Amino acid sequence: MTANDLTGYDIAICRAFAFLVHSQLTNKWFSMIPETWPEISQFHSEHVLWTKAKGLAGVKPHQFDCCVGSCVCFAGHYAPLQKCPCCNEPRYKGVDRHGKPKPRSQFSYIPLVPCLIAYLGSPAVALAMQYRSQFENVPGSFRDVFDGTNYQTLRKSPITVHGEPISPPANYFEDPRDIALGLLTDGYGIFTHSQATAWPLILFNYNLPPEIRFHSENLLALGVIPGPNKPADMDSFLIPLVEELFQLAGGVKAYDALSGSHFNLHAFLLMVFGDFPAVWMLMKMKGVNGISPCRSCKINAVPIPSGKNRTYYIPPSTNLTGLGRSHTELMAQAECVDKASTKAEAEALSKEFGIKGRSILSEIDSLSFPQSFPPDFMHVAWENIMKTLVTLWSSDYKGLDKGAHKYHIEKAAWKEVGTRGAAASSTIPSMFGPRIPNIFEKGSYMSADMWSFWTQFLAPVFLRDSFEEPECYEHFIDLVYLFGLCLQRDISAADVDVIRCGFINWVDGYSRWVPLTNQTL
Repeated sequence: MTANDLTGYDIAICRAFAFLVHSQLTNKWFSMIPETWPEISQFHSEHVLWTKAKGLAGVKPHQFDCCVGSCVCFAGHYAPLQKCPCCNEPRYKGVDRHGKPKPRSQFSYIPLVPCLIAYLGSPAVALAMQYRSQFENVPGSFRDVFDGTNYQTLRKSPITVHGEPISPPANYFEDPRDIALGLLTDGYGIFTHSQATAWPLILFNYNLPPEIRFHSENLLALGVIPGPNKPADMDSFLIPLVEELFQLAGGVKAYDALSGSHFNLHAFLLMVFGDFPAVWMLMKMKGVNGISPCRSCKINAVPIPSGKNRTYYIPPSTNLTGLGRSHTELMAQAECVDKASTKAEAEALSKEFGIKGRSILSEIDSLSFPQSFPPDFMHVAWENIMKTLVTLWSSDYKGLDKGAHKYHIEKAAWKEVGTRGAAASSTIPSMFGPRIPNIFEKGSYMSADMWSFWTQFLAPVFLRDSFEEPECYEHFIDLVYLFGLCLQRDISAADVDVIRCGFINWVDGYSRWVPLTNQTL
């Protein structure tokens, strides 16, 4: 359906639906509109509006049965099962009025192909999506994902599906209308007072300019793994997406609104994002429970000296020179785990290699392990490093004592930091950043956006005289400087070297002033 096929009534429905979505009105307030403006005729309830909008969209979600605890999706080799292979919970709960089995839970998947075809069918969106084809790579400069090694390598390579060239042959991103995609998933709390989590699957359209590609209206929401638990087999929920990516790699018929012609549309997944647990799950990595916990390097963890549990840790002084993991090596190790003759052998190999087997994403030829799974800066910097540092500065952290250096900030000084930070928010225009709460009283309420603003602009001022030893403050300022380099829109090759060496030196400095003893690890 095109804009020319819409009636005046259809357009009114689309406008009302757009208003509902962008205003984020609750059903209660939305239902009061006809009382406020009685001259509006044919006004629909929120439920009816959603139903009519879905019909006009022409995209019908695909329903897949899944475990009531979201362990697995009953797709692929799980399709014939009547019980969850992980928790043994039954798949169905009786039958419906037509005599068909009623699934206890379902995963709704929104097909990707119709969405991408609709993108190119819209002149405005198709015009904006020319950004990728017009992007010019400048050697020694990193401004976007298209400056990355993987994309530049793909452009010189023939498109393959399962390792076989497509017919007719073509190179990746040879057509200016080929679409580059990024995948994001992460668990989030559904309710305030519950540990239940759901897992959205979201795609980024890298063909759009950076300033608009991450706006909510430009994100492709594929569906939400319903929870309440973390998926035991994430691969099973990715089967519908992977099948569509195979189809898109081979090419699907689409209409180009700009040229007024039909063509073969290709789309390729370039990057995959999430916090560390999410990416470990997507890559089928062991993570912190493995002897080789890092997805990018061969660093080895060692057991805690006490030997009372199976927890491993990485000594900060480990030399990482030349220890990168390659796609070929990771796939070979995954194959060894998959082909193990016994469960015990598979577990031993998995722990040694740090990988549980081949991920379904490894079947997508446009992805390169681990380069296509970069660290998520939001989680690494704001949700992990800064939160940990503040905990170290303000209180005892996992039994760590003050050691030789006095890096703790006294309670009175920390309280003053919180008060001054909250007061400063009243004089800072909201366009510069979010309002910062009193970090002393409500630090747990800080979002990643708040941590970013506080770290870069407030903390360097308010923490200046808070440490007893200037070295601790200088160490923090070094970190702020490195964060600033990472957040530049244009990062040069020289900046990359400074960032790499800078973080190595920063970690070395951290290990000097934070005591890591056998009793406190």
